[in-house]
Amino acid sequence: MKKISTAGVKLTQNVSEQKLTIGLDLGDRSSWYCVLDEAGEVLLEQRLGTTRQASGEAYEPLRHSRPVLLPAAA
Repeated sequence: MKKISTAGVKLTQNVSEQKLTIGLDLGDRSSWYCVLDEAGEVLLEQRLGTTRQASGEAYEPLRHSRPVLLPAAA
């Protein structure tokens, strides 16, 4: 997957009325997350530090989302 640099971009749309898919790639020091809309278009892809503070700030606009964890494909 091609990484798209969108550092500094914020979700400006009303995310509470959309069905979004959020992918997480967790790492030791830094992580990536990607937000897709219902059509599969990338709304945001961003790198963040793997800390409680960085995660809290990044996911604040999505605080009313329902997280679902799926097992990795074998």
